[in-house]
Amino acid sequence: VIQAIASGRDAAISVDRYLGGDGDISEVLAPVEKADGNIGMIEGFAYQKREEPDKLSADKRKNSFCEMDFGISADNICKEAGRCLQCDLRLNIEAPRLWGDYESVQEEV
Repeated sequence: VIQAIASGRDAAISVDRYLGGDGDISEVLAPVEKADGNIGMIEGFAYQKREEPDKLSADKRKNSFCEMDFGISADNICKEAGRCLQCDLRLNIEAPRLWGDYESVQEEV
C-alpha cells in the first residue's frame, strides 16, 4: 500500500510537470496550530494507570481455544482516551538544563 501511494505521488508529480507546473504537489489542508500548553493541571496525571483489556481467566482458558482477550470495554476506553488527549504537548517540552549550563554573572562594584 505504501509503495502504491508513493508511486501515485510520483505519477502526480510527473503529470504536474508535464502540464507546466513545478512538480510540487504538497498542499497544506489546514493551518498548523500550536498546541495549547495550558490544558489544566490534574494532580498525579503522570501516574494514572493504563486501562487493561478484559481477559478470560486462566482457569477458563487453559483447556479451550475460546477467545481470551476481549479488548478494552467502552467505559475504560473513555478513561484511556482521557489519559492522553494532547500527546503532542510532549514535543514542546524542552530538555532539562543542568547547573553547568548556566553562566555566572558577576556584578562590578
